[in-house]
Amino acid sequence: MNIRLVAASVALFLPLCGYGMILFKSPIPYDVVDRDNSGIVSILEALDSLDVGEREIVLNSRNCIEYYWLKDGLPAHINCTQS
Repeated sequence: MNIRLVAASVALFLPLCGYGMILFKSPIPYDVVDRDNSGIVSILEALDSLDVGEREIVLNSRNCIEYYWLKDGLPAHINCTQS
């Protein structure tokens, strides 16, 4: 097998796997990660999704987890338990 073909395949496959894992592991939904609403999550948007924190809040007497952007503390997404 051609070593250049293997190296090129690995060089393409590894970043795509990393990109996919970032999106898969992100605690916030895809449409929130896509901050410019283009329908496509760019590499920079995917990397931004790693910079979220979470805090517990009470919203309408329900326990919720608020995910927020670490850079400015603004809320990104709220996930409330069903009751």
